[in-house]
Order: sequence, then C-alpha cells, then structure tokens
Amino acid sequence: MQTELLDPLVEIVTSAWVGKGHRAYVAAARRLPRGDRRAHHVLHTNVIPISNDTSRIEANVLFQSSESTGTGRALELRYDVRLRPPRDQGVWPVIECLHASPGDDEKDAPGEPPSSTVRAFRDAYPANRARSFLHAWLASVSAYAGTLEPVTALLEPGFALDFGSPGGRIRSVQELDTWLRTTREQTPRGTYRVGRTAVTVLRDDTYTLDADVMWVDAATDGGPRSTTTRHQWTLRETGERFVRMAEARSRIVTAS
Repeated sequence: MQTELLDPLVEIVTSAWVGKGHRAYVAAARRLPRGDRRAHHVLHTNVIPISNDTSRIEANVLFQSSESTGTGRALELRYDVRLRPPRDQGVWPVIECLHASPGDDEKDAPGEPPSSTVRAFRDAYPANRARSFLHAWLASVSAYAGTLEPVTALLEPGFALDFGSPGGRIRSVQELDTWLRTTREQTPRGTYRVGRTAVTVLRDDTYTLDADVMWVDAATDGGPRSTTTRHQWTLRETGERFVRMAEARSRIVTAS
C-alpha cells in the first residue's frame, strides 16, 4: 500500500538513507527491525501550490520509536515533500521527492513534561489514517463534476450517511449523486477548512473520527459566508490507500 503513495521514480533523502524508486524504498523498509514500533505525529503542515497540478508540503513531524530492546527515542523532523499527478490514470497525487532532516534536539513525547526522561510511545497510525481520509473526502466532494467513482471509492458497501441537511440522509449511490449535484449547484465556489479533530480506536480495523469543518462560500452576494459542521464518522480499514466510511452523522454548529 505504501508504494501507492510514491511516484515510481521517487527520490527519498534522509540523514540515514538515500534512495530512488519503489524497489529501493521497499528494500530499505524490509531492513528495518521487525520488533520495533514507529510513529509519526504531524505537528504542522504548510501546503504551497507550485502549479495547477503540482504542490509542495512543508511539515514538522515528531518521530517516535519503541525498540524491541526496550529503548526508545523521540526526534522532531522537518519534511519537504513535492507532489505530482500520477503517471497512470489514478486520481490522487503521488510523492515525487521527499527530504527529511532533523529538526530540534530530541523531544519528549506529546503530553510529557519537558524535563521528563520517560518518552511514552503513542501510536499515530489510526489518527493519520483517519485524517488523511478526511482530506480525501473533502477533496473528492469539492471536485465532484458528475463522476461518482472517486467518492464511492471512499465508502463501504451498505454505507449510511446523514449530513443533517435536506436530502442529506443517504443510503444509495443514486441518493449520493443527487446530494452531490444539489450541493454543487447551491455552493459552486468555496473552500473547506478543517478545525478540531479527534480519533478513537474502536477495534484494530475500525475508528471513529470527530471533526469540525468550516465551509466558506465565496459565491455569496455581500461577501463570503461560512458554515461550520460537526461530523462523527465510522471508518474501516480495507487495506486500500484510504480507509472507507461506513457511517456518518453531521450537524450544523454555526452559520454566518
């Protein structure tokens, strides 16, 4: 699954390893000790558009490791990532180049006192998977232009969605298509802004995502208008690039 995120000719540069292409990446990943655990906690991101279809991401990430020997560490890293369209007919951008360099000196794990010598390992995988789905969903809904596949690829069969708006109780692909078309007609121009998010692990393959999302409607007479909605989604792992949504409940929190 990880190679789906990478361009076939991806260039990866870190302080410990330099490589190019899928084969080099897979070989390096297989050399990692099997008993170790790793986590990447995203602290900050900045997305910089380069052209219509390419962009750059600057990110600060807290890397944690818990080794089979009982030792562990926490290190802040700076990521510089360049994205490009896929070379095949895929929908999502892929990583063309990734540079990771050490940031500040070693950090205590999130929530630990600065002087603490104990760095409690915290798994970041469920939160990263759920939040990446959130952005994929918002991007797919925003870009909807009559083709359902990018949206339905993010839903489980038998999905049950309730977006708290007229026509927002959705149980079929036909109802989803109607809702997307109506939403597109009513709010043709605008953008989503993600606020608070919280992820809860229900089972190894099932998470709930609670999120506040603001829609800023740029097409309103008299200036932009914003609506904040609160979402609770049930997400399930299927082994694909993104988790899939099984259930969704949403309601409007504020509108101005």
